[in-house]
Amino acid sequence: IYTMTGVVSGAGYTTITMVGALTAAFGRIIIALILQNVTSLGLYSIGVAAIISPVIPVLIMLITILSGKWKISRIQKELDYL
Repeated sequence: IYTMTGVVSGAGYTTITMVGALTAAFGRIIIALILQNVTSLGLYSIGVAAIISPVIPVLIMLITILSGKWKISRIQKELDYL
């Protein structure tokens, strides 16, 4: 996850990495609350949520990398524009 985030962020797409980080942080809370109310895991729902929550940011980064959008650096596009 950190390598994919670094590639996307290094190419200048920091908004995508921010969305991934926020999704991981708030997703963990939401998943823990859902698991606590739906299942009988209790406090174990926090641990399960910590395991499940990185899946969404990984999918966001994977889609970005597989789309090839990161290969054209936003920084380079801005310099070419000038």
